[in-house]
Amino acid sequence: LDFRAPDTDVIVLGENSTLLCCLENLISNAIKFSPSGASVVIHVQPDGTDGEFRIEDQGPGIQPEEVDQLFQKFTRLSARPTAGEASTGLGLHIVHELVSAMRGTVIYQSSPSGGACFSVKLPLAGGRM
Repeated sequence: LDFRAPDTDVIVLGENSTLLCCLENLISNAIKFSPSGASVVIHVQPDGTDGEFRIEDQGPGIQPEEVDQLFQKFTRLSARPTAGEASTGLGLHIVHELVSAMRGTVIYQSSPSGGACFSVKLPLAGGRM
């Protein structure tokens, strides 16, 4: 894991254990879908009035025609875990619901490395940094 964060704290509004659950799921997915030895990068940074937590992997990414299905219940896409790990198809749906409940957003975009990149944005405590 490659962790990148600013020298200052990024403090967001939200439930600590809920945010940790969401980030654990996204990081676990990034590891699960990346080849052995590949880097998973975790960025933490302020973004306007939000704090952003971005997880980038070097896996196969998401097929463009499957992006609309990402956060739906029981969705299993064409990408497969690299070590044959099981998948319920619920993780991203749960992350989406929990982040939304904390007044945040979670989005997917293709990573420049060719893998997946998921960003969780939550309001900064105290507003803009």
